[in-house]
Amino acid sequence: MTQDPNPREALASIETARGALNDRLQIHWSWDLYYGLACGLLVAGQGLPQPYAVLTVPVAMGGLALMIRWWKAKTGFWVDGFSPKSARWVAVGLGVILVSLMLGSLYLTRVADLWWGPLVMGGIAAVVAIVASRMWMRAYRRDLARSAA
Repeated sequence: MTQDPNPREALASIETARGALNDRLQIHWSWDLYYGLACGLLVAGQGLPQPYAVLTVPVAMGGLALMIRWWKAKTGFWVDGFSPKSARWVAVGLGVILVSLMLGSLYLTRVADLWWGPLVMGGIAAVVAIVASRMWMRAYRRDLARSAA
């Protein structure tokens, strides 16, 4: 049997683990770019003519799945957007915005007959997703630091 650790040693060990976790969460800007492109493709694809509209969904979702696999290989774990409560609002807000942009893409193509509508909505979605990715990571790190205190 092992002895119970000294409370100071236990807290120091937790703090060291949190620091190591924070170090593993340092990602290259390309992560945000790929994430934005996948989200932009999901949005733009909804307003494209067939068969492109149907093909964009598996391509974008497959890209996101590959990103998740890469993240797990790099960090050793995956945290979805809803897990830390303080960062949940970013994921929910992004979802609402992306669905609104998808509807806008459909409207601009089907009702307003603007062929370029999906491209604009997809571009907006990509930028919003990049910003949301950074906001989520900032909120997650803040939650991690707050729980350490």
